Amino acid sequence: AAIQYLTGKPYGGQAQVGLPQGSRAIYVDPLGTYRLQPQTLLDMRVSKIFRFGEDHRLEVLADILNLFQEEAEESIVSRNVFSGNFGVPATYIDPMRVMIGVKVHF
Repeated sequence: AAIQYLTGKPYGGQAQVGLPQGSRAIYVDPLGTYRLQPQTLLDMRVSKIFRFGEDHRLEVLADILNLFQEEAEESIVSRNVFSGNFGVPATYIDPMRVMIGVKVHF
């Protein structure tokens, strides 16, 4: 098993400023003023080994990722404080999923 706790990615509010050489984003809030939701992720592996003779083995395994079904966001749409999408979640952690595998040892 592996467990991870993340406090949430920090970000700061920005504004787009037009300059002669092009548009630039500048921070209007200190970096870390805002944070995404904290995340607690638990991943687990379960396996069973079957022996055939002295040297041959077959291992069946399953990896279960995000066992707690954590639904925290990973990124936001915009950091621009003047945007209607400021701080709106864009992507989320993948839901619980299971990967099944087979290993042959000979």
